[in-house]
Amino acid sequence: MKNQIKVPLNMIPATGTYEKSTTLREEANAIVSFALALSTPSIDPQIFVELNRKAEMALEFIRGLYRIEREVKELSCEERLAIRQTRSKPVAQLMYKWLMAHRPQISDGSAGAKAMDYTIKRWTALTRFLDDGQLPIDNNLIENAIRPIALGRSNWLFAGSLRAGKRSVAIMSLIQSAKMNGHDPYLYLKDVLERLPTHKNHLIHELLPHRWQPQQ
Repeated sequence: MKNQIKVPLNMIPATGTYEKSTTLREEANAIVSFALALSTPSIDPQIFVELNRKAEMALEFIRGLYRIEREVKELSCEERLAIRQTRSKPVAQLMYKWLMAHRPQISDGSAGAKAMDYTIKRWTALTRFLDDGQLPIDNNLIENAIRPIALGRSNWLFAGSLRAGKRSVAIMSLIQSAKMNGHDPYLYLKDVLERLPTHKNHLIHELLPHRWQPQQ
């Protein structure tokens, strides 16, 4: 399968790792919120117009990146990476230069400054997808996958120990990764657990969700 999805374990939120999975889509929301925050009557209309232009320009950069992503969605990881390098990376570089040039024009503490600072501070994480064809542009899949966990976390608020918590993270990651790759989690785990005792250690990667094939 050329569109297999590989999900690192640390993309599942636990012990602070969720912050590391910050994505471009989240920043789009931050800038949209910034634009909405500007609509307060207490702001001078001319200032509103100027700042709104900045927000719209930032969103246009993001729209451009997502337009490219829609085009490369069904391509192989190698083809996707090549296009990201030649088309998406220049857009991202322009956006970064634009942010650095316009940030000094925004008052510290304002909604616009917070949105820009948020982006600049996390720029490496936000643009990591440009150098890896396996990574998605955002973490929508992860957020959707962890929604049941977030809704039910009060039911398992205490894992019992740090080791138990880490094991829970690993199991949840395997289950959600199996779903994302089109597998039935129950059948996947059942097959893996049955094969583990006799599976060779140097071939253990074959049992990961994005590589697993059911036994014939």
